[in-house]
Amino acid sequence: MKTRLIAITTLVLMFALPVALHAQEADPAAVVNAAMDAWNAGDVDALKALFADDAVAYFPDWGDTETGAEEIGAWIEGLVAANFVIEPESVEVEGDTVTVVAQVWADPTRALGIAPLVTTDVYTVQGGQITSQTSTLTEESSAKLMAAMAALPETGGAAFPTYALVIAFGGLAILGGLGLELLRRRSDQHG
Repeated sequence: MKTRLIAITTLVLMFALPVALHAQEADPAAVVNAAMDAWNAGDVDALKALFADDAVAYFPDWGDTETGAEEIGAWIEGLVAANFVIEPESVEVEGDTVTVVAQVWADPTRALGIAPLVTTDVYTVQGGQITSQTSTLTEESSAKLMAAMAALPETGGAAFPTYALVIAFGGLAILGGLGLELLRRRSDQHG
């Protein structure tokens, strides 16, 4: 009798454990939390693995979209190089959708004196990977960024580090694209 109970328990564990582990890996909140942990650790490989090969990251504030493993990988590498940090304020889960409101820091926003910024990121997670991410700045953070960009020196902004023009939230928004465009416009107007 005892042997039979041990055998049944062993069989149940053999079949239930992999199912439980897969469910945990596929849990949308766990995937997004793993991404935030990887951002804060600067773990490029872990971040790339959390995004599906055909994932899309959309930043409506800038009209920018990163699509697929190569573009998203470059975006991740740029943010990690800019010492991107994310601190969630709230995380809400509904089905395969995770909405995160978070404070974010990166070298360019630190240099401008406007860190942290606050973003809202909406992730879709399927099969244990992020398939889409939409990142938007809050109105207050957008206003802080615009005011800081407008205050840059006309010469191209010596106060703005040129090595890190890409800022996102995460998140995950790309702010550097706007800064680059504003600097280019100023350069065109004065040069």
